[in-house]
Formats: sequence, structure tokens, C-alpha cells
Amino acid sequence: MSALVTALRLLEGFNSRLLALGRHVAWVLVALMVATILLQVFMRYVVGSALPWPEEVARAFMIWMMALVAGSGYRWGAFVSIDLVGERLELDVEVVAIAVAVGAVDGLDGELAHALEHAADLVEPALGGLGE
Repeated sequence: MSALVTALRLLEGFNSRLLALGRHVAWVLVALMVATILLQVFMRYVVGSALPWPEEVARAFMIWMMALVAGSGYRWGAFVSIDLVGERLELDVEVVAIAVAVGAVDGLDGELAHALEHAADLVEPALGGLGE
């Protein structure tokens, strides 16, 4: 049993170091992503000739950054999700916020009236007739 505990502690130490390295590399990727976006803004609006590659490079930096920090977030229970916002809000406010978010995403395709109807349908049951 002690060999198993020792192996587990060694694995935990290795995992902790690997996650710390991932977090450090992630900060570098965030800095590179911001620099790439600033370069694109400078080239587009100051020089007047946009580069064809910075958006894809910035997206790749963002994806790799998220991949490197996802393990740390999961390990410490801080995995990013909408729940982080919902936990800090009252139930009614949370339902309205989620409905607005769904309505905004639904409205991205240009069907704003449909989005508002959909959001109202989500909010109405949760509010339980407060407006009546």
C-alpha cells in the first residue's frame, strides 16, 4: 500500500509541475495573442493594409492557451462556465440573464423578434406570473 501512495505522490508532484508549466506558457500565449491583435489593428487602421494571417494566429494562440489551462482549472474546481455568473445572482435574475444570453445568441442570425419571443418563453415560467 505504501508503494501505491508513494507512486501517487510522485505522479501528483509531476502533474503539479506540468500544470504550472502549462500556466506559464499560457501567459506567454496570451501576450502573443494580444500582440498579434494589436499588430493587426495597427496594420489595418494606421498603415491601411491589413495582414491576412493575424486573426488565425490569434485564434490558435487562444485555443492552445485554453488547452494548457483547462487541466489546472479542472483540478481546482474553477472550470470556466456560465455557472460562475449564475452562482452570484438571485434565481430570478439568473433566469433573466440566461434568457438574455440565449436571446442574444439566437439574435445573431438576424431574427431579433424570434430571439425576444424565445427569451420571453424562457423567463415567463421561472418568474411564476410576477407581472400579473
